[in-house]
Amino acid sequence: MTTDPSEIQRDIEETREELGRTVEELSDRLDVKKQTQKRVDEVKGEAKKRVEYAKQNAREQPQLPAIIAAGVLALIVANVWWRRRG
Repeated sequence: MTTDPSEIQRDIEETREELGRTVEELSDRLDVKKQTQKRVDEVKGEAKKRVEYAKQNAREQPQLPAIIAAGVLALIVANVWWRRRG
């Protein structure tokens, strides 16, 4: 521990700055509205990415939805046929 007034003053100023940053960080963490908005923005961004990905896949493989629909239809027809038979 020093007794030099200028060093003590510097330590006090550094401690005040550190305390100010700490209070600011805590304030940000406890701001529910701000945290909620941040999370909403993250989810929106992820949703936009997924929509773009789906659109791109649909452009690259336009037959895929038709293939899926045909498969589902085949399963329905097979199910109906199986029930009538048995």
